[in-house]
Amino acid sequence: MKQRNWITALLSVLITLGMSGGTAFTENLQPVTLMEQEITQGALRVEIDEQIIECPLKHTDVKANISGFIARVTVTQTFHNPYDEKIEAVYVFPLPHTAAIDDMTMTVGDRRIVGLIKRRAEAQALY
Repeated sequence: MKQRNWITALLSVLITLGMSGGTAFTENLQPVTLMEQEITQGALRVEIDEQIIECPLKHTDVKANISGFIARVTVTQTFHNPYDEKIEAVYVFPLPHTAAIDDMTMTVGDRRIVGLIKRRAEAQALY
């Protein structure tokens, strides 16, 4: 029997609710990479032979705690690695400009990986 390759992403997001001008964010936007295009839900994407392929999403669980104008939302998603070999994947998640990720943990088999949250340019330089 083939071993199941489950990958679980746990994402904690802070969202400021209400109206915002939006213009303050437009000058700081980064170009969107091919891996980030057409994001409609959290996705685990792999680039194979110059094609972007999404790992199948098995389950999503969302919990929200709203206090005044702030919401803390925890999203847990479980994906399946359909390949027999190890893969390098990119997790993408659509967020409004008034949101910030403050925690991310991935579980791959028995491994637990805790993410360090950095600004995009700093994260790309570290990678």
